[in-house]
Amino acid sequence: QIPGKITVGLAPRGVCVDPIKEIIYVSNSGSNDVSIISTENDVEIFRIKVGDNPRFLSISSDGKYLSVPCSGSDNVYIIELAENVLDSKISSIVELGENARPYHAFTHKNYNVYTANTHRHTVSVVDLYKKMLTSEIPVGYGPRAVIADPWKD
Repeated sequence: QIPGKITVGLAPRGVCVDPIKEIIYVSNSGSNDVSIISTENDVEIFRIKVGDNPRFLSISSDGKYLSVPCSGSDNVYIIELAENVLDSKISSIVELGENARPYHAFTHKNYNVYTANTHRHTVSVVDLYKKMLTSEIPVGYGPRAVIADPWKD
């Protein structure tokens, strides 16, 4: 093992950090799972299976939910994060429609998850409370990322 290297699943794609629990989440597009890494000892402690080709994931501001856009299966996996990360589980799978190819998720403080849908040229809005798609916003060609001002609603 190379010093400073943490082994995760195949083809790691996105990284998200929970600064409160000091946990790192990595989406692995080649093995269709999410690695959970402890920053205490820099070791992968658990993996959660998700849909095909997971991409750039996002954590809610309260640390309760992890949103994982899966480009190959056109959906977003919502993972409920438990106090003990080993008890974390998938709470819902939200379908985004045929050929959405979600690439990036951003979870706003208002509990909406925004996904950039590369092939549909849209941004989907998913309500974390209702665990459902609430709207789809047309945008330019092939969006790859979503970001918002964290200080505004």
